[in-house]
Amino acid sequence: GTKRMEIEQPPDHLIINLSRFQYDFKSNLHTKIFKNVHYPETIRLPLASDGDNKREQIYHLYGVIVHSGLSAHSGHYYAYARPSYEASNHRDSSYWYKFNDSTVGISSYTSFSKITESLSRDVAYLLFYVKQNLNDKSTDNTLPELVNLVNIDNE
Repeated sequence: GTKRMEIEQPPDHLIINLSRFQYDFKSNLHTKIFKNVHYPETIRLPLASDGDNKREQIYHLYGVIVHSGLSAHSGHYYAYARPSYEASNHRDSSYWYKFNDSTVGISSYTSFSKITESLSRDVAYLLFYVKQNLNDKSTDNTLPELVNLVNIDNE
């Protein structure tokens, strides 16, 4: 049988959980899945058809949660992110930040998108995408006053 789902109304934010843990019946344990998964910066999500018109929604990656560790029972989480405002409005999207406990550093999609190839214990766990909507800036809920305060603090 085939199971099919159609999305009528796309969400502003699309969060994808890459199931990285499974139950191993042979060992009777929860284990971690280390398989490398390619996740693109931009995805095209097909929507429910409107007659003969094929519809799709474009989403841009703005956050990745990574699990670092060898088992499903221990490890460490860290994140890569960029402002969703930049992602949704096509500004310079090459600036990513790595958040690891109290350390924040600059990164790039190229440097972390293949993290599992170089650090096999580090795998993408959650992916955060924002809907592309060029005519409506409502996807950016950041208050301008807050942005100014953050910019002042970063100087």
